[in-house]
Amino acid sequence: MTYQLPWRTQYLSVLLVAALMIGTVGASTLLVGAQNGNNTVGPAEISSCTVIDEPGRYILTQDIEDPDANVCVDIQASDVHFDGNSYTVDSGVNESVRTEVTEGPFPEPQNVSVGIGIDTSESLSNVTVSNATVVNSIFGVYGTNLSDARVEDATASNNTFGVFINNSSDSVVTDSAAMDNVVDGIVFESLGGRPVSNNTVSGSVTERNGALGIAVGTANDSMVSDSIARENGVDGILLFSTKDTIVTNVTTSNNGDAGIKLLSGDGFASSNNTVVDATSTGNLYGTLAAGHDEVTISNVTARENAVVGISVNRSSNHTITDNAIIDNGYIGLRVANAEGSVVSDNVILETQGVKPADVPFPSGSVLLFNVSDTTFNENRVVGNNASGVVVRDGSDTVLLLSNNASANARDGIVIDDSEAVALATNIANDNGDDGIEVNNSRQVWLLLNILEGNDNQAVEITDSRNVVRIDSVKELRDLLERLFSEERTGD
Repeated sequence: MTYQLPWRTQYLSVLLVAALMIGTVGASTLLVGAQNGNNTVGPAEISSCTVIDEPGRYILTQDIEDPDANVCVDIQASDVHFDGNSYTVDSGVNESVRTEVTEGPFPEPQNVSVGIGIDTSESLSNVTVSNATVVNSIFGVYGTNLSDARVEDATASNNTFGVFINNSSDSVVTDSAAMDNVVDGIVFESLGGRPVSNNTVSGSVTERNGALGIAVGTANDSMVSDSIARENGVDGILLFSTKDTIVTNVTTSNNGDAGIKLLSGDGFASSNNTVVDATSTGNLYGTLAAGHDEVTISNVTARENAVVGISVNRSSNHTITDNAIIDNGYIGLRVANAEGSVVSDNVILETQGVKPADVPFPSGSVLLFNVSDTTFNENRVVGNNASGVVVRDGSDTVLLLSNNASANARDGIVIDDSEAVALATNIANDNGDDGIEVNNSRQVWLLLNILEGNDNQAVEITDSRNVVRIDSVKELRDLLERLFSEERTGD
C-alpha cells in the first residue's frame, strides 16, 4: 500500500513524539491510531497473530505464522480495514490435515484453523480485508453474518477453503485469487438456508481448486463478473439455489465437470438467472442449467467441451440466444424436459458426435428432448458430425422456423416420437442422410422447407400419421383455400 507524503510525515512525527515520551518503542505489535475518535493518525501495525476488536485501520508489517492459533487475524468489530500489505498469513496446517478435514461433516470454523476470520455472535458491517495472502489454513478467509464486507486484492492458496463468506449480504470479493485449495476457491453461501442477497465476485481468478472455483449459493440479486475459473476439479462457476443472479464476462476452461453450472436445491425455487458474455472451453459441459426456470443464456462461446456445449434440463421458459457452440464432443446444444423455451440465433458447428460411455441421453448436434411449447428459430446448425436438429421423446407443440441445418454427417432435421411439430422455411441441404426424417410421430407440418442435395431422401416418413408436406407457395395456397372452403361449407 502506498501512502501520500503528508500522511507519512504526520505518522512519523507521532512516532517520534511517542518515542520521546516513553523512551523506547517495543519490537512487539504497535497499535497506533486504531481508534481515536476524530484524532485517528494512521493504521495500527500488526506483526503477529492478534484479535482486532476495535474499529479502525490495521496494517500487517511482516509475514506471520502461528500453528497454535485458531484464528490468526481475528476481526471482531465493525468498521475495520485490515491491510495485509502484501504479507502472508500462514496458519501452518499441513496438507494431510487440510485434506482429512473434508472426510467428515462440514468443518466448524470455531474449531479449526482460520487464517483471517470475521466471526462473532453479532452481525458485523463495513469490514475490509485487502492485499493479504493466506495459506495453510482450513479456511483462508472466513466471514459470517456480515453486511458491506469486502475482500480485495487477496490471495488464498493451499487451504481447504480459500475465501468462504457465509450468511452475508451486500458483500464483495474482488481482484482476488484462489488456487490450489483442497475444496473450493471463493464461496458465498448461506449454510443456515436463509437466502442472502446482493453479493458479488468480480475481477478474480480461481484455478486448480479441488472442487469449485467460484460458488454463489442460496442467494438473490448477486453477480459473478470479469473472472476466470480454470482447472478446478468439479465446476468452474456454480450458482446453487439462486434468483435474479448474473454471470457475465467470465472465462471458464478445463474444469472437471461444468464450466458454468446452475443447480436448484430442495425448498428453494431457482429462477431468472442469466449467463451472458461468457466463454467455456475444454470442460465436460460448457454451461449447464438444471432445475432453474427462466434462465437466459446469451452471447456465450462454448467450445471443445467433451459432452455438451450448452445444456438446460428440468425447467421452463428459457431464452437461449446468440451463442457460438463449436466443436463440442457429443452434443452442441441440449434442451431437455423443459417447456416454454425460445432458442434463436445460435450457431452450432463441428459437433463431433462422440458418445462418452456413461452418458445416458441420445445424440444430436441440437437435441430437443421431451420439450413443449418451444420455438427454435433462425439457428445455424451446419457441418456437424451427427444429425443437425433432433426433436424426440415426447416433445409436443414445437416450432422450427427459418433454421439452416445443412452439411451434417447424418440427417438435417429429425422428428422422432413427437407430436404437433411444425417445420417452416428451414434449409436442410447437403446432409449425409435425409434432409428431414419423421419417425413415429403425428401432426407434423412441413411447410416451404428447402431440401436439396441430401445423400438419401429430401423427406423420409416412417410409422407416422397426419404429416402434411407443402413444398411450394402454390400448394400452401391451395391447402388454405380448401380448408376455408370446408369451413364455410360446415357453417
